[in-house]
Amino acid sequence: MIKVKKTSIAFFAIITLGLAGFGYARAEQEEIYYLTVDYAKDDYSVQSVDLVKGGAPDYKSQMDAKYRFDLVSATDEVLYSANFDLSKKICGDAADPAKNTQIGGCRIADLGSFSLAVPYYPSGTSINLYDPDGKTILQADVSDFARLCGDNVCQENESALTCAQDCKSGIRDNVCDGKADGVCDPDCKSAKDPDCAVAEKNYFLQLIITGVLLLVLAGAAVFAIIKIHNKKGKEH
Repeated sequence: MIKVKKTSIAFFAIITLGLAGFGYARAEQEEIYYLTVDYAKDDYSVQSVDLVKGGAPDYKSQMDAKYRFDLVSATDEVLYSANFDLSKKICGDAADPAKNTQIGGCRIADLGSFSLAVPYYPSGTSINLYDPDGKTILQADVSDFARLCGDNVCQENESALTCAQDCKSGIRDNVCDGKADGVCDPDCKSAKDPDCAVAEKNYFLQLIITGVLLLVLAGAAVFAIIKIHNKKGKEH
């Protein structure tokens, strides 16, 4: 889903989106995802993604921009969506040693990086980026920053230790709670959860009782067959 690349790029065209040049949607400091993306022509990869204090830009001013990102939840619900500008054009002056002058100009950078400030949503799990044609160019996993406790669903990053409200005893969550609450935790061995030991004893007791009943039924069936056979023998 996400290709993480931490190697440095020889030439950077740093395009910071959402941190300067746009009006902030809200003046107060709040949590935002700060996503930095590397690109090599049309190949995009995540350099880093963090949850930081800051202000998300007012993306309404970029409604005509060609690129788009969606912040989605684990159930693919779009929590936030906005367009953003991404220009790979860089301009500047280059020295001409022969003429001892500066030469101005612009060009398209094949290698570079840019950053996005995305409003934080507790249920967000992925930031998806799309090119002007609507094609997905990147999916950044942000599920580590999700705060889903309280939605009555034991998520992959939750357990009885981190969210007892969602992950009740008896649910497989890779954590053995070891509580004597009448429920055998499937993540525990009998030695660590007294309920599992009781469950095992009850299971073996049920096996014994079932076995005895089957023997009794089998004996009764054999007895009935013999009785019928003897009765038919006397009639002949």
